Amino acid sequence: RSSDAESFPLHTDESFLTQPARWVLLHCWQPDPEGGGSSLICERTALSKTASTTQIGELRQRMLRYPCGRFPVIAADDRLRFNADDCQPESDADRGWLQEVADLAATAATTISLRRGDCLIMDNHRVMHGRLPFAENSPGLLKRIRVI
Repeated sequence: RSSDAESFPLHTDESFLTQPARWVLLHCWQPDPEGGGSSLICERTALSKTASTTQIGELRQRMLRYPCGRFPVIAADDRLRFNADDCQPESDADRGWLQEVADLAATAATTISLRRGDCLIMDNHRVMHGRLPFAENSPGLLKRIRVI
């Protein structure tokens, strides 16, 4: 999916694994000359500040099913885990909750435009990341590296 020009919703990497990678690095080799493809970042603390008291309770307690087990969005040790594409909703309520979390994250997100040579280092246990769309034939090139 990251090979197309469409936007990429906020998520944590490797949510389908019991122990997702700790660090995600995005290295900009060539920015999009039209300014597209900016990175979106949503920190756990920003998500919590945006959420209502009820939503914070659900973020910490409501379990979502992934291929590797059931997890809340914010675990007891404060690790984030969210990827609507990897999640296996078990009900319409779960599907609604996935959209609610996605909307909260989008509201809390910050946009970052990387320049050639920039390297964004993210704690995958603490932030969600995503991407805005870019032109179909953009020469922009961003490399991603995951570190356990």
